Amino acid sequence: MRNLLKALKQYRPTRLVAILLLLVGCTSSDEIARTVQAKNDSHIKQSANLYYGYQRTHGWRGPSDESTLKQFTQTALDPKKLVNMTITCDNLDDIFVSERDHEPFRVKYSLEGNPSVASAVVFEDKGIGGQRQVAFSSGTVQVVTDDEYQKLWDEKGNQKSSESASK
Repeated sequence: MRNLLKALKQYRPTRLVAILLLLVGCTSSDEIARTVQAKNDSHIKQSANLYYGYQRTHGWRGPSDESTLKQFTQTALDPKKLVNMTITCDNLDDIFVSERDHEPFRVKYSLEGNPSVASAVVFEDKGIGGQRQVAFSSGTVQVVTDDEYQKLWDEKGNQKSSESASK
């Protein structure tokens, strides 16, 4: 039991719920698929969740660039999980572009992560009406003002900040 609790501490609260439901067997695979789809219902959430998946499998260090993250997605992730996330090789490029402002996301690459801290990792470039979305490694998205956006973007950490799209 102690090992189980220790292992569960590495997962974010939103992901922990799905894991616990699996462990107790009180949910169907359709319910799990719906839950995963709901947590990936926008490009910014999909991008942040892919980033988190990369971090989780690479010692909590983020990918060095968009190409690295795409390669990881295509080769290292279970295709069934990608289907649940509504991600395919055909739409992978689209995931790195905001549906709201139609601009490529800005991403904090090579970010040193921590499983217990939700870091801002994916940023909408222009946003709408003075508000932009920022996605965190926890999979959550916040709509922020320009001042809040800049503060989150400027947060120091060991990362390479750059534009996301491989134009």
